[in-house]
Amino acid sequence: MKEYRSEHKIYAVDFDGTLSFGEWPNVGPANVELITFLKEKQKQGDKLILWTCREDDALQRAVQWCEQLGLIFDAVNDNIPVELSFIYFPSINNFRGVD
Repeated sequence: MKEYRSEHKIYAVDFDGTLSFGEWPNVGPANVELITFLKEKQKQGDKLILWTCREDDALQRAVQWCEQLGLIFDAVNDNIPVELSFIYFPSINNFRGVD
């Protein structure tokens, strides 16, 4: 799995009431403005996570619906590995490298 670099952002987005304005367990209508925004951010190198309480068939329907709209997630209900290049310690106001 390719690691994510910190110069890009990670967007975690819910499905019901956020990507889809429909009533659970249905899907749609689409939040076109948000979906367009997320697809553009992904083209710029940002990563997308679908973070939802949906499970099993309801989750698969949501993922497939998003794919049909061209919204492909880098992770679903999971994290993306992040490369840490530094840690900030505010108490000493110092950056320290991570080995």
